[in-house]
Amino acid sequence: MSMKPIELLLVEDGAGDILLMKQALARESTPISIHVAVDGKQAMEMLAARPFQPDLVILDLNLPKISGLSLLERFHPDVPVIVFTSSTNPRDRERCLELGAKECVLKPTDLDDYRHVVSQIVRNWERPKRERQRAIDTPSHAESLGFDIPLAVGGFVDPTTVMRTRWGGSADTNFGS
Repeated sequence: MSMKPIELLLVEDGAGDILLMKQALARESTPISIHVAVDGKQAMEMLAARPFQPDLVILDLNLPKISGLSLLERFHPDVPVIVFTSSTNPRDRERCLELGAKECVLKPTDLDDYRHVVSQIVRNWERPKRERQRAIDTPSHAESLGFDIPLAVGGFVDPTTVMRTRWGGSADTNFGS
């Protein structure tokens, strides 16, 4: 089975940063399809478009037309947004996280560090995407045991839910007494 590529939306206006990001991502073993928005307005249009739905958004803060912070305020995608910025202002970081960004990462100035950080971002956030896809594509262990699909979330079964729905027990059921 071939892996579906990660759909990554890079929101970045700097041509050099776009090139560095593409070079760093080309080294990844996971296939990645990169979509680039060069300003906040274009990113807003891409995020609002259907059926395009990225798996991950990497967002710069200092953008023309609509800033990265304004984009976070106006649009709340159901996918992880990682702010990748040169801003060292702690308030920017706090505000990004308040607005729903999953991480706020300082852009390294060293080329090797830049590649390493980009690789770490993708690796950290590709795993949840792969787990969601695997849960959709394959039956979970709980399903193979005959449990109802709503009880199985990514192969994990909440035992208190199983007791209440499968055996009529309560969450307080004590099997040890």
